[in-house]
Amino acid sequence: MARFETVVPYFQREPGHLAAALESVFAQGIGDVLVHVVDDGSPRPARLDLETLAGADRARVNLIEQANGGATAARNRGLDAVSPDAAFVAFLDSDDRWLPGHLERAGRALGAGGARLFYDAVTTDGTFAEDYARPGDLIAAETARPFGDGPDSFEIARPLELLCGDWFRHLHLSVTVLAAPLARAVRFNPAFPVAEDFEFFYRCARAGGPWQASNLPGAVRGTGDNLWHGIAATDIRYGREKLLSMKVLSALRREPSLDGTARRAAAARVRLYREQFYWSQRDRIRAGRLPALGLAAQFLLHDPALAAFALGRIACRQPS
Repeated sequence: MARFETVVPYFQREPGHLAAALESVFAQGIGDVLVHVVDDGSPRPARLDLETLAGADRARVNLIEQANGGATAARNRGLDAVSPDAAFVAFLDSDDRWLPGHLERAGRALGAGGARLFYDAVTTDGTFAEDYARPGDLIAAETARPFGDGPDSFEIARPLELLCGDWFRHLHLSVTVLAAPLARAVRFNPAFPVAEDFEFFYRCARAGGPWQASNLPGAVRGTGDNLWHGIAATDIRYGREKLLSMKVLSALRREPSLDGTARRAAAARVRLYREQFYWSQRDRIRAGRLPALGLAAQFLLHDPALAAFALGRIACRQPS
């Protein structure tokens, strides 16, 4: 057992990503850390990177190997391996790196005030299409209040409302730390091979309790073997991500506690996903590929307005 336990799903083809991620864990300056690395049938075995670690660091890694099941299965396997008396559970993708102070801030935030989830800012190396924002720059004032010992820390009393908006621009699993009771209560949904983070955060929010966030940077996103690097809108994964995100939004919109502002934000997100799904299928046709009819049928179940939107776009193209 360790006070902090970390779940790292691993699937990479190039050397060094995992070693760099783990070095950033041990550089946090907190000795009471245990890392569960779940090798998800990786083409490059995790043990090869582990062999490069110093002996004391290698002793703080629990290697779990399994047949490839995707990030959702790997993260659940890691959560299942967490010690019953761990205090906090963190996530880190195998091509990301923590920045100094991340775990210290998480422990301080979750150790006081009853918060159940903590996250801080995530940065990129400039190769991503869109950078992340600081949490405080996007979270509405009515959703959060200052908390802790400085202006960069605040408490999110109503995380369900947070998830109705642009949460993905400031919230990422690699900067997320859970209090142990929440980590024992929630798991990733195996029916979500994509959009699994959105669905997981929804489960965390429904479990109750406030969240805490910091504007200080906690991790740098890397560019290793990642499902979303280089993906096109015509890819079936893109359409599936919109469908599964729509499912989460459908559930969110049924939450009785949402206020009018949150409901309007969720409605705007629904309209955006509807349009993105439509344009992705149109682009498939233009590229000489069949549309994903099965996905479209499922999308219609959660958003019947897709049909009217599609008919409207088709009508706009008819000659006068």
